[in-house]
Amino acid sequence: MKKNKPSSTALFVSNGLWWVANHPGLSIEIPERMRTLNHEMMKYLNLGIFSTQNRFGRCLLKFKTSLMQKFAIPGFYLHFALRKRCIDDHVGTAIREGAEQIIVIGSGFDTLSLRISQDFPNLKIIEIDHPATQKPKSKAIYRFDEAFKNLHLLPHDFTECSIHELLLQSEHYDSSKSSVFVAEGLLMYLDEKEVRGILDGIRLHSSSDSRFIFTYMEVFNEGGANSNVLHP
Repeated sequence: MKKNKPSSTALFVSNGLWWVANHPGLSIEIPERMRTLNHEMMKYLNLGIFSTQNRFGRCLLKFKTSLMQKFAIPGFYLHFALRKRCIDDHVGTAIREGAEQIIVIGSGFDTLSLRISQDFPNLKIIEIDHPATQKPKSKAIYRFDEAFKNLHLLPHDFTECSIHELLLQSEHYDSSKSSVFVAEGLLMYLDEKEVRGILDGIRLHSSSDSRFIFTYMEVFNEGGANSNVLHP
């Protein structure tokens, strides 16, 4: 991502969910709460000419996302929706089995934390992301009708400190609590040292029954990421 610019990948994913939710044959794959909150997020983000708050913007966004779907990997947008449903299921299982706090790393404009906040007001929820992406999301959340009092946004820049250094400095994180860490669509953008840092941080600074839910890509023999093989 460009410095001081929100993540284009985060917006691409949100656009993709919006496209699936408005597709006559695929909308059934988006749960109602996910659809509603993603639409709200899209409405309050500053999307310029692609704003979903007016018909012209929605038409432009539909045209743009349809083109992206056509020329990207077939089914890529649907993959986002199904991947998020899978993650939702795993997080829900962890909560039912006693998880007390959720930490979402590199959350982009995803609404997982918002859905959990509404359903489980006693849970502690932390989102970590680059300030340039988190700032417009924070502004959008502020305009929602609902209050998300148990959601805490922590801006993070990898060049300044590790994720767990950030967490340990935060009053909102308790390393003794059973935790669920989520990293969707993130690890493929990090180098090996950064990924190991996250894994070591979870191992050393969270309870022994904590979980890590993440996605990854397989790697070509030449070392590049193979986006045709995506794993939740």
